[in-house]
Amino acid sequence: MDAVLDDCMEVGPAYLHEQPRRHPLLCQFDAGVQEFEGAFRRRCRGRTPVGELLALGAVRQCYWLLLAEGATTQATEIANWWYNNAAVHGLGQHI
Repeated sequence: MDAVLDDCMEVGPAYLHEQPRRHPLLCQFDAGVQEFEGAFRRRCRGRTPVGELLALGAVRQCYWLLLAEGATTQATEIANWWYNNAAVHGLGQHI
């Protein structure tokens, strides 16, 4: 075969191409959000808010670690979640 493939050329169906990996700290953020939501539901049934605070601490930690790595786009995703859920967690709009 004498054909040379261009680096930008896609070959095969789009679903076979590797998708960009999600940053591991964003995966931790997702887990923290799930834990927060579960703890919030438990608190609505009379439990203490300790689980919520621990989950929010994990979310905040992911935010600051992403900033330390220079991953500002990913950190912005967390900051937006924090801002949009300020009324739920009650810790202010700014992380």
